[in-house]
Amino acid sequence: MWIEVLLTFIAVRICVCGDEGTGKSSLITSLVKDVFVTTKIQPTLPQVTFPPSIGTADNVTTTVVDTSALPQERTNLNKEIRKSNVILLVYSDHYSYERVALFWLPHFRSLGVNVPVVLCANKSDLNGKASTEQVVEDEMLPVMAEFKEIDSCIRTSAREHHNVNEVFFLCQKAVTNPIAPLFDSKESTLKPACTAALQRIFYLCDRDQDGFLSDQEIHNFQFKCFGKPLNDTELSDIKSTLESHSPDAVAPIGLTQSGFILLNKLFAEKGRHETVWLILPSSLPNSTSLPTALRSCLPPDTDSSSIFSSSSTETTMAASAHRNSPPSSHRPPVFRPNGSTPASPILPSATTRAISPSKAGSPNGA
Repeated sequence: MWIEVLLTFIAVRICVCGDEGTGKSSLITSLVKDVFVTTKIQPTLPQVTFPPSIGTADNVTTTVVDTSALPQERTNLNKEIRKSNVILLVYSDHYSYERVALFWLPHFRSLGVNVPVVLCANKSDLNGKASTEQVVEDEMLPVMAEFKEIDSCIRTSAREHHNVNEVFFLCQKAVTNPIAPLFDSKESTLKPACTAALQRIFYLCDRDQDGFLSDQEIHNFQFKCFGKPLNDTELSDIKSTLESHSPDAVAPIGLTQSGFILLNKLFAEKGRHETVWLILPSSLPNSTSLPTALRSCLPPDTDSSSIFSSSSTETTMAASAHRNSPPSSHRPPVFRPNGSTPASPILPSATTRAISPSKAGSPNGA
C-alpha cells in the first residue's frame, strides 16, 4: 500500500550546536555509554550513527553530529548545520543562554536553513536552586516567543544522566512528527488541511450519519486506529475533559464533530501531535482521502498505543523530559484528563504558544 512505501525508511541527522563548554560532547558520550564519563574526552566527537533502536519508530536511523564553536571551525560548523534536519542547541549558563538569541539562532537563519531547533538547558545539576517552572518562564518562553523555529525545550544533566535519552528523542520527534503541517501555533488552531482530514474521518466513523459519534462508534474508531479497547471510565474522562474546554463538544447522544476536532487540537497544541499523525492514515481509506498538504509531510509510524486511554490522552504541559528508557518506553508523558501534571513533562513549542505559563502545570525540577 502507499502508506507502507512512505513508512519504509527515514534518517534523522542531529547537529549538536552551542558554545564551548556547554557539555555538548558530554551529552553525546552519556547517550552512547549510558553513563556519565568522568575521564577527559576529546573536544569534538566523531559522528555517531544509531540503528533503528532508540526512541521512535523502528525504521528511523539517527546520526548525531558534534560540532565546535571555535572560529577556525566555522566552515565545518556551517556545513554540518546545512546537512542536518534538526538542530540541538545547547546552553548551560547565563552567558551561553544570552548567546542563543544573540548569535546562534540568528546564525541559523543567516545560513538559510529551515529545520526545527530543540533548545537544551544542560548542566541542570549546577543550577539546582532553579525549578524547571522558573527556567521555563524566565528563559525558555521568551526565546521561543521570538524564534518560532524552536520546536521544544528541555533541561538536562549529562553528569546525572538526566533527560539525556529524552533530549535526543525530542530531536527525532521534531523530524518524524512535525507539528507545522498540523497546527498554526501563532493562531492556536489546526491548519485547514488537518481540519478537513479530521472532518472526513468523523464522517466515515459516524456510521449512522446522525452527526454524532456514539460510544460504540468511538470504540470502533479506537479499535480501528490502535487495535486496543477503550473502557467506560476512560471514555467518561475524555468527555469531561472536552466539556471543560467547550460545552458544545459533547451532546447526550455522543461526541460532536467540533468535539472530535477539539480533541485532536488538544493533542496538537500540547505536544501529542504524533497521535494526530497516527490517526490520519489509520482512519482514511487511501491517499486520495488525505489532503496533499498532509500527504507530503506524512511521518513514519510510531507505536500504536491507545489514543483515548488514560495514559495516552494526557498531553505534555511544561518543560523537562520525555522518557527514561527508550527500549522499554516509547511514549512521551501526556495530559491527564483530571488535569494533573506528569512527573516528567516537556515543553513543546505549540504548548507555549497556546497556553499561558500559569496554565502549564507545576513541573518537577531537574
